[in-house]
Amino acid sequence: MHKSKKIIIIAIILSVFISMPRKSHSAGCVPMFNPISNVDWSMFVREFRFLGICACGDPVPRVGLKIQYAEPIALIETTQKPFFFPSFNIDLGMASGLYKVGSQMGDSGSSVNSHFVWYPVFWVLNILSDVLCMQADPTSIDFGYLSEVDPTWTYDELNHFIQPEKLLFANPIAQSACLADCAASTFQKPLNLMFWCAGCWGGIFPDSGNVQEQKQNDIVQSNLIATRIIDKMHNAFLLWATSPGETVGLSEIPDSICQPMPFPRIIKTQYWLQPACPVTRNAYAIGTIPPVFEAFAKSPGYEDYVHVLWRKRVCCLL
Repeated sequence: MHKSKKIIIIAIILSVFISMPRKSHSAGCVPMFNPISNVDWSMFVREFRFLGICACGDPVPRVGLKIQYAEPIALIETTQKPFFFPSFNIDLGMASGLYKVGSQMGDSGSSVNSHFVWYPVFWVLNILSDVLCMQADPTSIDFGYLSEVDPTWTYDELNHFIQPEKLLFANPIAQSACLADCAASTFQKPLNLMFWCAGCWGGIFPDSGNVQEQKQNDIVQSNLIATRIIDKMHNAFLLWATSPGETVGLSEIPDSICQPMPFPRIIKTQYWLQPACPVTRNAYAIGTIPPVFEAFAKSPGYEDYVHVLWRKRVCCLL
């Protein structure tokens, strides 16, 4: 009799525990990011072209073909849970207790964690790595940025203190000018002149995880945060210019045909974002109008997103 009572009590406790509502954090890429099936390979075909003959004296003297192509160089993750890496479906829970879980509906906007993961797909798959131009980026999988360990990601005031010049563009007048960039980005031609704009997604500045504009739209929010991460990587000189002939603001990009050159601002025409997880879609320009990419871009139960960062490269092929 006592045994049956214990069994009934245990069954009731288990049923209550199982039925309890709990906050779900997405499984990310299942089982993990796949460099074959989660990559829009048509992007390479669409952007590849020959531009003529070129000559370089540095770093290796050579005469070759001037080519343009797009290369997948990294993954940008946005996640609601600290130290959760959706690309690899890894949750480092022992550290997540140190930081608050992001919220899309906070009064001060959204605070979402983000990671920049070097993931040079050509090198990972060992294709074209010995044929294309000389590489300056890491040729292995590595972490380039973790927002959880960056206090400027959470606190806008600290971000402005470190980069006070960006306060000039974090105002309604500068943001209203982004309408022109929104129109241009929709036609896949973002305006580098307006380097503080992310087209139809909002303002790039401040480079933090507090997103006032898109706190109720996590898909657009994820794209805006990914754009801010690209700008942060340029500020830290971890991303360089690889497409000459562009002008950002009033600054002309240095000649990067022979080798990539450091440049401290985001070059919007140099990059495309491609959703990889939870739904794989085609790549699009930074700032593209949301209806173009947000339809069917969300999978039920998934809160975290992974983007493949495609970069335009113009270089001298041996």
